[in-house]
Amino acid sequence: MVLGNLRTTLQAKSNLAIPTENCRQVLRDTSIFARFLMPSSLNIPSLPRWIVVDDNVSGGSGHYSELSELLTQAAHARGWRPVMLTHRDHRPSAGGFSVATVQSPFSVRRMTRWSLGVDGGSKVERTLQGRPLASDGGVIASMAQSLRDARDLPSKRPRQMIKRWSDSLLNSLRQIQPSKSDRLLLATGDDFVLLALAETLRKIETHFAVDVLFHFALTDSGQPSVAQDRTLHRIGEQTRRVIDEIGVERVRFFATTQQLAEQWNQADLPILVKAIPYPTRPREVVQPGDEKVGATLHAPLNLVLAGAPRAEKGSRNIQEFLGAISAQISSGQFKISLQGQKSLAKASQPGIEVLPNRLETGEYHSWLDTADIGLFLYEPNRYEARCSGVMLEMLVRGIPVVVPDGCWLSDTLRDLGRGGAIYGDPAEIPGLLKRCRRDYASLRRDAMQIATVVAKRHEAAKTLDELGLPDVITHGASRVAA
Repeated sequence: MVLGNLRTTLQAKSNLAIPTENCRQVLRDTSIFARFLMPSSLNIPSLPRWIVVDDNVSGGSGHYSELSELLTQAAHARGWRPVMLTHRDHRPSAGGFSVATVQSPFSVRRMTRWSLGVDGGSKVERTLQGRPLASDGGVIASMAQSLRDARDLPSKRPRQMIKRWSDSLLNSLRQIQPSKSDRLLLATGDDFVLLALAETLRKIETHFAVDVLFHFALTDSGQPSVAQDRTLHRIGEQTRRVIDEIGVERVRFFATTQQLAEQWNQADLPILVKAIPYPTRPREVVQPGDEKVGATLHAPLNLVLAGAPRAEKGSRNIQEFLGAISAQISSGQFKISLQGQKSLAKASQPGIEVLPNRLETGEYHSWLDTADIGLFLYEPNRYEARCSGVMLEMLVRGIPVVVPDGCWLSDTLRDLGRGGAIYGDPAEIPGLLKRCRRDYASLRRDAMQIATVVAKRHEAAKTLDELGLPDVITHGASRVAA
């Protein structure tokens, strides 16, 4: 209906035959839309806004930024008007968010610091304002948590982080003045930042839909089962209070792996947490040269360890790994390229390239293109329920990966049936790499064959389908409000 009316009006004004797809693009371009249409000429409701919130988007690159950029681009293609709310350190000059209106209100980030999950430092439930609850574990447990809170810098204490985060979002929402047809996505959710979100929304009169996306595990198998059950119970109790405050009818929860969705659903919430695919940027699959996939392998294979080396990404294992394969590096079988501190590479050891932790988006993707094998030294218990965006970026390029067993990475590789190799213990990696080099032509061929499958599973449009974000141009903005 919207497209038909717009097409009729444009043709009448221009005396030209205008294809429907051109009208679709006009609707997506607000400036053109305003130039051709007077408010009284058509009864077209304003296209709704999609407000994407992530305090972790800072600088000009990284996976937080990549996730939100892919989602806002896909939403814009469906007629939504994306609004991106980032940390104040976000640098627009670095590119990204070309289709979104960007505000940078947040002065705090990494709210998962005080999560009850595996990445956080909370041991008891909290109020919406961040105070430890005496009813959880008794007065002694609450006092102990308060002491832990007080040991941190004032700006990083839970109550202060919630207040600053909530005030920042509240100020932005009051400027945006969302309508009932708009939607908000908290792109990096956890049980702690949900407190700040609820504290914000209770001060906003307009009730718009709220979606929350979870990435980080609540428990891991390294914890005793009693501790896991206690954690899930606490997260469930605390999150139920958040849902009660926001309204069960307007909030929806999503997780980027099936395993994580199952963990949240074990917390006994009044709403179901649904698994959705983590989006990744499509990339051209390039056939490597004969020096790497010919009958005889002449060149060293480039092992790429992408991502800033943190504890969960195996930072403690890097030096040991480099020592274990030093002979394979010095003999020219492999070369290593990784991100981190220059101290990771010994000056006397050639064949090791160390790049900065922060790369611009274009530099990062160009670097991944140089990989022959993507190597992951990740701690498997930390990735049991956690997706790896880096692994997806390797697979969509047709690059084979070597991953640890007992986690989402190995589960995904087994589900695909090919595309790399799995190790049970890091000590197995040198021997596994030797076999990978010997069979590299077939290994790369298999990886290239599954690249299209991975790209289709994890395209941003598929993620929006699972989020239930419709094409408002095709269906009409009034349908969305309903």
